[in-house]
Amino acid sequence: MRELSLPGYTFARIYEDVPSTMDLARDLIPTLNGGAGVVCALSQSAGRGRQGRRWASAEGAMMATFLFQTTQPLASLSGYSLVVGLGLVDAFDRFGAKLQLKWPNDLVIVCDDTLRKLGGILIEVQDLGDARVILVGVGVNLADAPDDVGHAASIEGISGSRISVPEALITVSEYLRLAHELFVSFDGFPRFQGRWEDAACFAKDVTAITLDLGERQVAGTYAGIDERGSLLLRVAGDVRSFHSGHLIELRGLRPAREKER
Repeated sequence: MRELSLPGYTFARIYEDVPSTMDLARDLIPTLNGGAGVVCALSQSAGRGRQGRRWASAEGAMMATFLFQTTQPLASLSGYSLVVGLGLVDAFDRFGAKLQLKWPNDLVIVCDDTLRKLGGILIEVQDLGDARVILVGVGVNLADAPDDVGHAASIEGISGSRISVPEALITVSEYLRLAHELFVSFDGFPRFQGRWEDAACFAKDVTAITLDLGERQVAGTYAGIDERGSLLLRVAGDVRSFHSGHLIELRGLRPAREKER
């Protein structure tokens, strides 16, 4: 295990191999002492994505869970994961990677009309009574993309920048701590709504989306997101709001910004 000293963090640790950084972070909650923390692994054997899906990553990926303590009520945390996405976009912009966001929790890029995934976000909230801890799981392909995941990409592949796990962790830690502090000080998501739409891989009134809700599917045209971070779809002329769901079909995506020279 390697210890890092990061501003604003009670602890920052990089492990060689763990089953899951999310599970490890959960066990470390009692040591936070009101601050923030982060645990990162060079390899994990039981990583998970949204809805319990297995998280596959390539060698050299950044796999980490960040812990942020807050007294904000649970109801006020709507849209928090979308702000985390913006923090990650800003962090990797520092390395020349122009990432986009796919609702609700994916880091992507659209190249030649093809959507490629570079990473994902997993949020869990642990209630402590008067306070709560937000656990932010982040997985990003840095040097390589997993061979067994279709349409995957890496930071190096799209930007040419080779970034070590410690380098990525230091920068991401800075931007996610700032994103958390801004979310809390701005009292929620509304102040970030426009920025998220600018970073999205969707184009308003253009991108066609099919949303899987489990018991049924809904097809419509992207109409933005609302002040709680819910997806807005225009369905048969009416704009409807969806706070959860799995996107299974996308057409008419917005291309990524070109890399600045």
